[in-house]
Amino acid sequence: TSDADGDDAAGGDVGSDDAGTDDDGDEGDDAGSGDGAGEGRESSAGIDPCVALDIDEVGEAFGLDLTEAGQLTGERTVQGVSWTTIACTWSSEAGADVTAAVAGPDEFADGFTCAEPVGVLDDPTPIDGLGDQAWWTWDDFQGGKGDLAACAGELRVDVTVEGPREGPLLDEDQVREGSVAVAEALLA
Repeated sequence: TSDADGDDAAGGDVGSDDAGTDDDGDEGDDAGSGDGAGEGRESSAGIDPCVALDIDEVGEAFGLDLTEAGQLTGERTVQGVSWTTIACTWSSEAGADVTAAVAGPDEFADGFTCAEPVGVLDDPTPIDGLGDQAWWTWDDFQGGKGDLAACAGELRVDVTVEGPREGPLLDEDQVREGSVAVAEALLA
């Protein structure tokens, strides 16, 4: 299980959670596991990641040739905090996926709380200078997976990048830099 949903970004510097529960209390469907019924929907913060972010800029941020985008909605629970996400997911022919998810204050069942993600293998690494709070986690298994969670005010952004299961390992530094750029664009 991942600890962050993905969000997209815009701008030249632009850069899912699986269903279930891990032993550390991170559970819920990722934004990418919804049914696609959220097409064109915005978060209560007025953000639709598929509109806010350009597919070419997102692909450039991660060094990926992204071929398609789709909006999904999903439910998340991290450390007992539940919310609904509005997400955009982009795919590449190489098998890598980028997901950017947003949630405004109305998407939180019990009021906005910026829940710190739970790392699967390692504790999340705080990221200074991104929103009010931000964390990064990396898993170098099966192509690599990076998760960034960031909050600013009453807006939460999650960016998830997954490498191809059968392909080469993604470059963690590039994935992290791209994820930060995407999050910055959505938090702006």
